[in-house]
Formats: sequence, structure tokens, C-alpha cells
Amino acid sequence: MNVAIVGAGRVGTAVGVLLRAAGHDVVAASGREATERRIASFLPGVPLVAAGRAATGADLVIVAVPDDAIAEVAAEAARGCRPGTWVAHCSGALGLDVLDVQQFHVWNDEWVGRGSWRDAIEGLKDEGKIRHVGVSNFSPAEMDALSGTIEVETDQPPYNLFNRGIEGDVLPYCREQDVGLLVYGPLSHGLLSGSFDPAKLADEDWRRGHEPFAGENLERNLEVVARLEEFAEQRGHTLPQLAVAWVLAQPGVHVAITGARRPQHVEGIAPAAEIQLSADDLAQIDELTGAGKAWGLTPEG
Repeated sequence: MNVAIVGAGRVGTAVGVLLRAAGHDVVAASGREATERRIASFLPGVPLVAAGRAATGADLVIVAVPDDAIAEVAAEAARGCRPGTWVAHCSGALGLDVLDVQQFHVWNDEWVGRGSWRDAIEGLKDEGKIRHVGVSNFSPAEMDALSGTIEVETDQPPYNLFNRGIEGDVLPYCREQDVGLLVYGPLSHGLLSGSFDPAKLADEDWRRGHEPFAGENLERNLEVVARLEEFAEQRGHTLPQLAVAWVLAQPGVHVAITGARRPQHVEGIAPAAEIQLSADDLAQIDELTGAGKAWGLTPEG
């Protein structure tokens, strides 16, 4: 078996030693000098290459990097990795025999027009490993281009009361093309949570680097939050319930993905699915939101 270890730190190196001892072929990827020295010491002779090259042709990809680097490294590795490899890892980690939706989160020019990718995806669907194929943060042009290779059934963009960027292109495109929309960030990454406190943001919190969370922009947004909170309370709802209900009320939106760290978070947000907002409610919410805006508000930048 060919194994690629991406981000071979202490844990990754230890796994590499065990796999190599078991007779498997191992390659490693890392951009840190200390890690490269460790690999040379514990895994002498193991090729050290870029993440994308490490994943190319691998039967198994192990991503062993800190949480703050996982997205970047995994994205690089995905560019060279076969679809079936990722599906096998995902289904194994989740304890599932089939994935309902396999989404691609990184645009790759090599996908377009590549029969190998189309054949791999169709093969996985025929085998019953995946039921549907979708994308995340793709533009209409990218979805159009990819649709010539595989059928794009879902898209996962950011969308909330403060960030309505998809209304100009992605939302109407998905409506017209019958692409399911699973939107993320319906609580504007905390602004609409009802408990947001900018003073409690950790130094490394990605929101500190965004203008909507600082200075006059933050003050304006918090004023909007206060107005929306009062509106929600007058109708017997919490602010996050109202925020999610508004997202689900938009034609073309099928799912609102909300993050939850504790069971009570789920219990608190679930009633949003039962809230029916009238046309008058929606108009008042738009008026109350006014100048509130959180542009470019995604962890990706």
C-alpha cells in the first residue's frame, strides 16, 4: 500500500515508522525545517515532497497537522488525491458505508474535462459509496464548468442576514439549475448568536482579522443585533432562531448549517425550523438590518 503522510510531525512520523515497518511504501510532506529533520532521522530514505505530490497516487492519505493548518494543508493534498481515497477516509472516520453528499471544497482546474475524475465519481455512485455530489464556495461559472464533467447537485456558500453576497449570482443560479443550497454561517459566525462578546475573542481567532468585528463597523453591526433581538423577543423567539428562520425562508435555500459545541446549542436552535415568517416579517427584518453588513465573512477570508 502506498501511504502519504501530510504534515509529518511527531504523530505523523510515528505513524510513518509503524507503516514502514509493516512493509508499506511511505512518502511525507512538510514545510517545516524541524519536521524535515525529524523525518530524515526516523524515516531515512523516505521521499519528502509537496503535499499535492505526496497525495498523487496514494492509497491512503494521513493528514497530521495542527488544527490551524489543517484546511490549507488538506486543500493542497486534495489537488493530487484520487476521489476514492478521500471517500474511503471520510466514510471510515464516520463509521458509514455510504456518504449522502460528497462535496468538493477546493477548485481544481484538472477536474474540468477530465474523464478520470468523471469515471471515478460515477464509479463511486454506482458502487453506492456516495449518493450525491456537491461543491462549496464555487461561483456559477465554476459550477457551470464542473457540470460538464460531473453533475453538481449541491452548493455550500456562506449566507446570513449580514452577508448576502450570494443573492446576486449564486442563489439565482442554484434556483434556475435546481442545485440544492446548504448554506453555512447563518449566525454570521457569532454576531447573531445572541451572546457575542468581542472582548472574549482569542488573539488567534480568525474574526479578529475582519473589519466587521472591529471599530465603527462592529458598533453598527451590534446596533443592528440589538434591534433584531428585540424583534425576535416580541414574537417569542431568540435571536439565533430568528436568524436561522430568515435563512430558511429564502427561496432556494434548503439547509442552514449551524455549528454547535454543546447539546443545548442544538436544542436552542432547532425550533427555527418551525418558525414561519410572513412577508411583512421579512420586510421588517430587512428594514431593521439596514446598514448591518459583514462582507467577506468566512474563515477562508
